[in-house]
Amino acid sequence: MGFDLQLRPNKLHDPATWREPRRIFVNSMSDLFHRAIPDDYLEQIWEVMTTEAPHHTYQILTKRPHRAARKIQGLGLPLTPNIWIGTSVENQQFADNRIPALLDIPVRVRFLSCEPLLGPIDLSEYISAQVNDCQTDTSSPETRDALRGLVAAASKTMGPTIDWVITGGESGAKRRPLDLAWVRAIRDKCLQGYVPFFHKQGSALGPGLDRELDGRTWNQYPPDPPDRSRPVQLTLTSPIPNPRNPGVLS
Repeated sequence: MGFDLQLRPNKLHDPATWREPRRIFVNSMSDLFHRAIPDDYLEQIWEVMTTEAPHHTYQILTKRPHRAARKIQGLGLPLTPNIWIGTSVENQQFADNRIPALLDIPVRVRFLSCEPLLGPIDLSEYISAQVNDCQTDTSSPETRDALRGLVAAASKTMGPTIDWVITGGESGAKRRPLDLAWVRAIRDKCLQGYVPFFHKQGSALGPGLDRELDGRTWNQYPPDPPDRSRPVQLTLTSPIPNPRNPGVLS
């Protein structure tokens, strides 16, 4: 059973009131590229991100990367460095359908949300033995500087890349099981390609629990200025139902 999407224009200008730079997860329970969102509303959102409050980093997650690519190009939406765009990939089918469309978007940071992870995903086609910039909870500034130097040299020859991968299972009484072998395979591929890896949760009853994988937590991020460290969420439309068996979305 679904419900109507509702816009929340009263929230649009909230980022301009936050003086300290933050990472902002835009519309975490909805999708900016849902077909019911008007073009002029998208343009207003972009105006806030690029002109009114460009001191923040904006993380945009969509299940509709094909539509996102069309809208960004068709509306001439600028992809400034503070805008990250990712897509949800729950299993191999959705990975192979959505990742190529995401790679067509010329954004500085492209990321994958493998959450809820419902099956194994082979990312070999999308993450090779390359060197991406990586900010981790353990690496030293010297290590990060060395990686940045390698990235600067390699970026001249590399094509579009995946810059960040998030994994996680479902929570709640009706959660489906998460096989940690699926998570390990993704983590190992990220490590081989120097792609930042973030494991959000296992399949515990409550959200955000069971975060350890092989004796540690994985909290890696793509780089951004160190003062953009306070994560927040910004809800600009009402949530969209997340079907248990999502299909290819237009």
